[in-house]
Amino acid sequence: MRRCRGCAARARIWIQNPYFIPEPDAIEAFAQAVKRGVDVRVMVPSAGASDLRMVQHAAHRNFDRLLGAGVRIFEYRKTLLHQKVMTVDGVWCAVGSSNELSLASWMKRGAWHRLKDHAYYLFNEVL
Repeated sequence: MRRCRGCAARARIWIQNPYFIPEPDAIEAFAQAVKRGVDVRVMVPSAGASDLRMVQHAAHRNFDRLLGAGVRIFEYRKTLLHQKVMTVDGVWCAVGSSNELSLASWMKRGAWHRLKDHAYYLFNEVL
């Protein structure tokens, strides 16, 4: 297993992610962290609130392993939580995801997309 921030956590690992499907190595790292006394919490939208229900159901496959290891899982039922946040011991955090935009790729979006952008912007005060 590669060395990771979560592997060095001493107090807490808190994660909020709408599409939480950790790899087996990550599940093991969370389990080891809990054994060291780390408070590991994950917040995800419920399958009913998710925009991609099949992803939530795929995530459920590992919930028994995570819960059995002592990871606390919270499902938010009211609406989709789309934030991607992780904090480790309150001193390291990651906010956002890796789907970055560049000016070149943005300028390549189609005319229909641009038209919708401009049309919807007319309602920006009420959105």
